[in-house]
Amino acid sequence: MEHGRLTPTGARLFAESYDLIPYDDDVAAWRIRFGLENWAQLSPGARQAMWREVQAWSTVDRRATAMQEILMSISNPDGRFAAGLWLHVLKTKTSHNSAHRPQGRE
Repeated sequence: MEHGRLTPTGARLFAESYDLIPYDDDVAAWRIRFGLENWAQLSPGARQAMWREVQAWSTVDRRATAMQEILMSISNPDGRFAAGLWLHVLKTKTSHNSAHRPQGRE
């Protein structure tokens, strides 16, 4: 970061973090928030890697709410737009999966 902005070197290293570890339970929340707050400086590949991590992290029920909170907390306008789209997709998937979940026997 330089003067509050992600430098090209920082953006490259951020993308490389996904090449090394595509999903990291210990840093996923930080990495997703950081990436969305610096959205405009990220490569399309880094953005796609983030989306995959968002989806993976959101599949665990106890983390779905936390992910929604992260996505709703983004202040950067570019990142907030992406987060809003992702939030919509996640909610749509959740409601679709709930509607098609098999019911228990009575």
